[in-house]
Amino acid sequence: MIDCTVHGEDARRAYERDEYQTYLEKVRERTQALVLEAVRKTYSPQQASVTARVKAPGSFETKAAKSRVGDPHEPKYMRPLSAIHDQVAVRVVVLHSGFLSHARDLIQAHPELIVEEREDKAIAHWANRSFGYHGIHLSIRPVGVSIPPPAESMLGCLDRVEIQVRTHAQHAWAEVEHGLRYKSEVDDDTSRMLDRVAALLETADGLLETIDVRASAAEDRTSAEPAAVATLPEVLERHFPGGRQPRPASLRWITRCARTLGLDDPAAIDAALQHVPFDHIEAVFSRAGHSPRSQLRQLDDALLWIGREDYVHAAEAGVEGTSDRYARGRVGILRWRLSRLLEADAAAA
Repeated sequence: MIDCTVHGEDARRAYERDEYQTYLEKVRERTQALVLEAVRKTYSPQQASVTARVKAPGSFETKAAKSRVGDPHEPKYMRPLSAIHDQVAVRVVVLHSGFLSHARDLIQAHPELIVEEREDKAIAHWANRSFGYHGIHLSIRPVGVSIPPPAESMLGCLDRVEIQVRTHAQHAWAEVEHGLRYKSEVDDDTSRMLDRVAALLETADGLLETIDVRASAAEDRTSAEPAAVATLPEVLERHFPGGRQPRPASLRWITRCARTLGLDDPAAIDAALQHVPFDHIEAVFSRAGHSPRSQLRQLDDALLWIGREDYVHAAEAGVEGTSDRYARGRVGILRWRLSRLLEADAAAA
């Protein structure tokens, strides 16, 4: 039998070693800088903030001392220095839910941020028709720093770093909810109030996204565009029914990208889409945690499948001069997506 309290105390002593704390701080500093570098390709400081921390020793000890459900003498984390993935945690807070998936794409497209696990907290709530925290969590390999990691002990060594992407509204809810549940059991009345707040915040996030899209659309009306683009939403709705619809600026730059593949109008795009294996592409990106996807994203993936490396090269020219934030940082994102498609093709061969 193992005394989980003693196990937690032993883990804390290993965690508090000077050389280990120095290493964690270096990883925190470097990871924060890389995530900031990734999101600044698109977002201003007002649109997305990046913070990071090393877990406090007391908080680490409490987590390391947890037991498995149903067995008080079996630690939940036998090797806590490897198994506890939020020793170093980075938090990206964006304006509203419309920014979440794109911020995630920017992060995982960065060549030094190797994502091993991903979880979209919204998926379970959608499936269960419930309300709650809707952030995106990524677990990445520890980034390279100027000092080597300490020698691994019996309790392990840092194995993952956590990156959380959430909106301001989600952040406020999560901080309150975590503080309550971390300290004690939450009574039914308080739990219900948390659910009600979560529903209100989800509504607020959705409304903010709608307002932002409408404001951008109003600005876009001053720009001229060939009349053929007006029919592209019909093509998208036919191939990707029910997906979130793109705004006019997004239609313009993806139309320019499609032209580089010889798809000069919506009719040509429609014809090319007839030969795209949508189920295969959906399976690839569902495994990567990218589901559901907007109509624009599904078209982008389809054009990437058609054009492969040519489409990646076209990305820079296709978005030249655009003010659409979603078009920026695309080259790295497309290369990441293309590698996933090629890996799936190779595995199926």
